[in-house]
Amino acid sequence: MVEHTATFEIESASDARIVSRALDELHNRFREEDLEVGDGKRGMNEMVEEFRSLHEQIDADSTGKLVVTYTDENPENDP
Repeated sequence: MVEHTATFEIESASDARIVSRALDELHNRFREEDLEVGDGKRGMNEMVEEFRSLHEQIDADSTGKLVVTYTDENPENDP
């Protein structure tokens, strides 16, 4: 199992807009994947809702840190 982590420091309105756009793009991609997979896939639907919620909470006045961690559970990809 391999973990990949990206950390985004949000210190200004400009940073918040950049992170918001990145989250918007991720949300759109997950939503598209959800449409391709079809309804009834509970895991994907929950992920789409979580990204929508996270995206809505970041506005121009937000500051803080966003940490995104991806865990690759495919043993073929282990170094």
